[in-house]
Amino acid sequence: MKQYLVLLTAVFVFVCLVMGAADEGRDISGAPVLSAPVVDPIPIKITPTPLVVVKPTMAIGFEPVIREFPKIIISEIIPLLVQDILYREDFDESPNGWFVFGGPWSLINNYLRAHNSAEVTFAYYKNQNFSNAYYSCLLKYLDNRCPAGMCFRLNVFGTSNYYVSGYAVGLYPNQGYLQWVFGKWINNNWVNISGWRMSNIPNQEWNTISVRAQGYAFQIKINNQLVGTFNDGTFSYGKIGVWKEYETGSIYTAYDNVTVTALEATPTPTPKVTTPTPVPQATPTPLPTACYPIAEAGPAYQNVFEFNDLPSNEVVEFPGTFAGLPPASTIITSVIPDADPGLGGEGNALRVSVDPGQGTLIVLGTGAPVATDGLVYVRADVWASNATVNLFLGVIDTNAAGDLGAGGGSLGLEQHMTSTLFNGQWGILRGFHQSTTGFVRPIIQIVGGAAAADIYIDNIQVYNIPKGFGISDALLW
Repeated sequence: MKQYLVLLTAVFVFVCLVMGAADEGRDISGAPVLSAPVVDPIPIKITPTPLVVVKPTMAIGFEPVIREFPKIIISEIIPLLVQDILYREDFDESPNGWFVFGGPWSLINNYLRAHNSAEVTFAYYKNQNFSNAYYSCLLKYLDNRCPAGMCFRLNVFGTSNYYVSGYAVGLYPNQGYLQWVFGKWINNNWVNISGWRMSNIPNQEWNTISVRAQGYAFQIKINNQLVGTFNDGTFSYGKIGVWKEYETGSIYTAYDNVTVTALEATPTPTPKVTTPTPVPQATPTPLPTACYPIAEAGPAYQNVFEFNDLPSNEVVEFPGTFAGLPPASTIITSVIPDADPGLGGEGNALRVSVDPGQGTLIVLGTGAPVATDGLVYVRADVWASNATVNLFLGVIDTNAAGDLGAGGGSLGLEQHMTSTLFNGQWGILRGFHQSTTGFVRPIIQIVGGAAAADIYIDNIQVYNIPKGFGISDALLW
């Protein structure tokens, strides 16, 4: 009995030690043109479910029994895989490679502190890009409250006027609990992915924000609780950093332990050594050697022409094309040919009515352009009333602001000299392009053939395919 009590005492001390362990852990100025996530003025109140404390039941009259177990065979032990820390900054001293963008920042008490400013403000590690990884940081509200959080896959462009693009997670305390948001900046403009959401997660002294980013799939955790999973294909790599919303008054936020960790490794099993009986084998047909991961993150741009006019659908028309032809007629219409299953013909479509010798060029998108670091794949559903029309679908390079004709840019087009494949039926027009500027907009060009024709176009999509990735048959066909 005495040896059992000694052993139980040792186990109790070990558990207490483990549970008591603590986790210890310029400059550029930007133009004040940033937008940021806005918290609802009257957030929805969610009353958390009261915790029910269940007392453990003690079985009186029975002594605990520690049972013996078989001896462990050393060869059966699986080695523990420790994830690699790719980058970590605890701000115990002046950090190397960190830059600020916007308002005042300072180091104090071994953490990074942000003060209120007249614009959204950032601090980020500039010396390295990261892609697929765990991103995490600690956030503390020192005075009052304001939206603040972590940003990742962040890119900053410019020399005197700066443009910020990248993903971000933000927190906002509300009645003792945390609201949170996941979204992105595209050239300084905030775009919601999740929108602000309430949670039953208490606001702690130090809150933990963490994101698992693999490809274009993201898992968001707040204080180690999974709050959402999302897909977005806008950015594939960038910097790690933190951010704070602009506020009036004296508001301070603190940040610590900004960390990038490699995703889980997969252990290579050790094969058993056996001597099988040889069996004659036929020579297999060689398989293709090029095999790439599939990029299935959803389109970086999509237009289904849901509105009833050209400007609302972000359609910019160049009548007569750049060659100065007589212009064709372009409208949005809901009177469209019947569709094959899964292709066009639903809701509205873009219709171009073109006579012989006429033409028009259409550029899609008036907001931020599509950012890319690899190939761009563009596809559209198309229907033609006859087989004589010249069809062009592709993308054109822009600068970060979306301006056409950017220096060093190029044009990528898939050209069909006839519309035979789409003559009286819906089909898919598709093309690839490799940008030289890192930003593109989709374009369509229609030139009349031997006979007058109506062309219907619907469901235009643009996919970014990072280097080393492929695309599935489902998107190609």
